[in-house]
Amino acid sequence: TLASGHGISFSATGDASESGTTMANELLDDYEEGSWTPTWDQGFTSITYSIRRANYTRIGNMCRVECSMKFDGTSAGAALRIAGLPFTAEAGASSFGSSAFSIGYSTMTTYANNGVSTIYVGQNSTLLYFYTTSGASVSSNANASSDWIEFGGVYPCQ
Repeated sequence: TLASGHGISFSATGDASESGTTMANELLDDYEEGSWTPTWDQGFTSITYSIRRANYTRIGNMCRVECSMKFDGTSAGAALRIAGLPFTAEAGASSFGSSAFSIGYSTMTTYANNGVSTIYVGQNSTLLYFYTTSGASVSSNANASSDWIEFGGVYPCQ
């Protein structure tokens, strides 16, 4: 166990001389693996999960998550949102978050308005929001019955 502010130093191998780069830190101060419990926070009510698996790996200030859920629920006609990310996302300087997520498999396009195209991590939160590529929020418009979603992504965390 290392005291706060300590970790594995890569200063002996650092190379900030590459054109256009600036090095802020060469210290690996956090590594963790585990599971997390995603929940539909908005979009459905009376939710039951028949399968819910989710894992994470945190390296420094970046967290990689993956999730697979099979669920039933009653449509709430509201924007789809999942809660429970393992770490709070960093607070950005603008009104936008910063993350890279992809949906590997989903049956949600059969009942979600506009279809699901992308997942956004809210700043300074543990919430995932669903949007179309044109930026429209995705809302549930029908009940879910044995529906699946599988996704993964990386986001900067506190």
